[in-house]
Amino acid sequence: MSEEIEEVNNALIETVTAKKLIKEKLKKAKEELATWHKRADATKAAGQEDLAEEVAGKIRQLELTIAEYEADVMSQEDQEESLKKTIFRLENGVAMPPPPNLPDLEDGDETIQRMENKIFEAEAFNELSDKSREERKVENDMKSLSLDDELEKLKQSMKKKDQ
Repeated sequence: MSEEIEEVNNALIETVTAKKLIKEKLKKAKEELATWHKRADATKAAGQEDLAEEVAGKIRQLELTIAEYEADVMSQEDQEESLKKTIFRLENGVAMPPPPNLPDLEDGDETIQRMENKIFEAEAFNELSDKSREERKVENDMKSLSLDDELEKLKQSMKKKDQ
């Protein structure tokens, strides 16, 4: 029993570590996104439309990356919660099968089948997540467009005042 607790505890440590690394990458990506937004403003102000389009492409790419990191963080948090519950159950003697992410290496073919099933489940989850990522991308694009429109209106009003 203590071996199982140790294995689950190690998996929990790996999950928490992975979540921290993803959060750090997420923070850096958000900082980079802010920098690219400033570059976009500068290129638009300078009237460099071709360069502005390239910068907008980079911004969209970063927004997708950020959305993926956010999804990964949520996934790690879910896994962390599941592992904590498993540890609690093991420590309190509640009978349950081994956690899904810790295969029993003694049963060979069954382990391979379970791992394949997990891969299929992960792929199905990713397909579902892709739809929500696309929806978030569309929302972000719409926000970006509305901000661009507001910026353009502001520029036009400033030009009118200057004249």
